Amino acid sequence: MKNTGLDDALQQQFLEEFEAGLYGYTYLEDE
Repeated sequence: MKNTGLDDALQQQFLEEFEAGLYGYTYLEDE
């Protein structure tokens, strides 16, 4: 019951969005 293809895609997308949001947040805080 494991769809690795879908899980990997969702996890990759989540990590990219999370990192982008995290870097954007720290960048705004740094200004």
